[in-house]
Amino acid sequence: HAGRPNTRFERRICEASDFSARPVSHVSMIGLLHHLSDAEAVELLSLLAGCPTLVRAVSLDIVYLEGRFYNNLLAYFDRGRFCRDAAGYARLAGAAGLSVRSKQLVRSHPTRGRVEYFVQELTRP
Repeated sequence: HAGRPNTRFERRICEASDFSARPVSHVSMIGLLHHLSDAEAVELLSLLAGCPTLVRAVSLDIVYLEGRFYNNLLAYFDRGRFCRDAAGYARLAGAAGLSVRSKQLVRSHPTRGRVEYFVQELTRP
């Protein structure tokens, strides 16, 4: 989206006024949710859920996976203190009033990726 007109990227803490001051249609939360507590994540996602112009939001985060020692070890040592399993990320979206349109695990590298990330596409119900 970087080359599109009327597109801008910001790195800062969102406030409710950000979603009412201008129409927000697409949101990317890359490596964000695992840095937020459940309460902080639900608060942010609730702001998105209340935005009438939202088309889609995508989150990508480290994830704990059953039986995946190496993946889980790296997730544990990540700076983010709130790594969750896939169901935990989906619960955050549901608690905020968003629908999970799709979800998948994505390898960190197409052929050698020993670590996976959890990606979910969120929409308003």
